[in-house]
Amino acid sequence: MGRNRFFVYSKRLKREVRLYNTLQYDHWALIETDFSIEDYCERPLQVVVSVAGEVTETTFDMWIRKRDSEEFIFVSSSHEIDSNDKRANPKRIREMNAQLIWCTEHNKNHRIVTDEDLKESPILLANKKSLVPFCIPFSDLKNDTFYSIVNLLKTTPLSIRQIENELSHSKSIASIRNLIYSMILHEILKVDLSDKLLSSFTEVTLNVEKAYR
Repeated sequence: MGRNRFFVYSKRLKREVRLYNTLQYDHWALIETDFSIEDYCERPLQVVVSVAGEVTETTFDMWIRKRDSEEFIFVSSSHEIDSNDKRANPKRIREMNAQLIWCTEHNKNHRIVTDEDLKESPILLANKKSLVPFCIPFSDLKNDTFYSIVNLLKTTPLSIRQIENELSHSKSIASIRNLIYSMILHEILKVDLSDKLLSSFTEVTLNVEKAYR
């Protein structure tokens, strides 16, 4: 746990987030970069539940809130909660069941996230982890460079490198790239993050509706 503990800064929450293993970090990267999630909190609540007559204490790994819903999340390696696997962890299975019981009793949504879930789209995960530093609020995006990028893309898609070349006479390449990545996160620039790793050659398309909201 000590070797894999992560203390990361969330620009969205404006505070440090503490994560206790690599799996939690990977999951957090997806949460931090998902702007459909309005709020979240790691290790939000500890509960004590009786599971098959045994008192079990457990802490949820994550709580998230979207516009019309909220859910508590349990993050675990799949083998730890598979009773048919010789590597299964009875304590983790009890904790998972305790969380399911508590959420059912309190009418809360509960979701289990495993390493197998995260492996389903490794390119998406890699891209989201690269984009974490660019999770700035939408209100902070709109500067002169923002509108220059929008104007360039009004009629045709361009690669990131083409945009940088067009604007590098007045802005640094780094500042242009940073803004492009933030615009991708807010879906102002459209790109399939599950298809290929982001690079200078990634082609982006303008989402007109979101660009002018």
